[in-house]
Amino acid sequence: MNHEQTFIRFDTVCFLRRPAFEPIVGPNRGSQPGPDWCNRCLSGGRVRDLLRLFGPLIRRSCVVSLYVAVIMSFRMWVMGGSMPLFSEQDNPASFSLHLLTRFLTYCYLLAFNAGLLLAPVVLCYDWQVGSIPLVESVWDVRNIATLLLGVVMVSLCLHCLTSLQGLQNREVLVGLLFLVFPFIPASNLFFRVGFVVAERILYMPSMGYCILVVHGFNRLCCVVGRWGTMVLTVSMLLLLLLCSWKTVLQNQIWLSREALFRSGIQTLPHNAKVHYNYANFLKDQSRNQEAVYHYKTALRCVPEHGRLSQRLVRVFCCNNLTTVRH
Repeated sequence: MNHEQTFIRFDTVCFLRRPAFEPIVGPNRGSQPGPDWCNRCLSGGRVRDLLRLFGPLIRRSCVVSLYVAVIMSFRMWVMGGSMPLFSEQDNPASFSLHLLTRFLTYCYLLAFNAGLLLAPVVLCYDWQVGSIPLVESVWDVRNIATLLLGVVMVSLCLHCLTSLQGLQNREVLVGLLFLVFPFIPASNLFFRVGFVVAERILYMPSMGYCILVVHGFNRLCCVVGRWGTMVLTVSMLLLLLLCSWKTVLQNQIWLSREALFRSGIQTLPHNAKVHYNYANFLKDQSRNQEAVYHYKTALRCVPEHGRLSQRLVRVFCCNNLTTVRH
């Protein structure tokens, strides 16, 4: 390392350490920096203050990184050192040959999941095999929902930046972090996932959503008057009652396999997977005529599904054997 590079490095350190009122005065470029000048730049209470300030953050970051590395290593060991393999029926968008289709569909799925958080009306245990058609064009109407989500997220980020500058409304930042970061592994951003939409991955993002809702509710109550606050409170109570009633109904759906499979057919009648699952259940219950109907419906939704054809032939053979015996 020559004298010129040494001077640049030490001059940079001194510039970062100097108080705001001190002028920038570097050493003579013709002379080599001595050890006393180095100690003056690198010693003192400023470095200790920085270590004391960022020490807990560094320790927590190291612990979390180590924990994630251990969990990922264990997961890879359980799976035999290979990533999971998925089919096109599990995640059709990831198998699309067109980059625009993949991008638009992934973006729309973000908006779709945000819609499930806002209004969990349409719920299903399985969203695979044609539940959500691919977004193949920029003129698709569903792109409006994607643009709207982008505007909302940019507004929240700008609000977080202004809040950090004024040391206010930190709950917005916490809510946004809970909303975004737990969803990143399921967003197809880093690796392919084995589902289109999965309601179970919205559990932790719903925590951030609740934080943002409460923050917005408090801000609205500060803006509106007394009667407005009363109207907002009554509306929030009604919303909580509706969501509680929806939870009770969903719990009843998960009480039995038949109720679960039937609810999937009622929610997504164009989903071949729910018809296939319900047909298998009916076949196990020896209700072959109903099973044949749902196998045929699944084949109409996905004509290239070979396993459905095999199951349908098997059910027909069972029906013929039963008829011959009778």
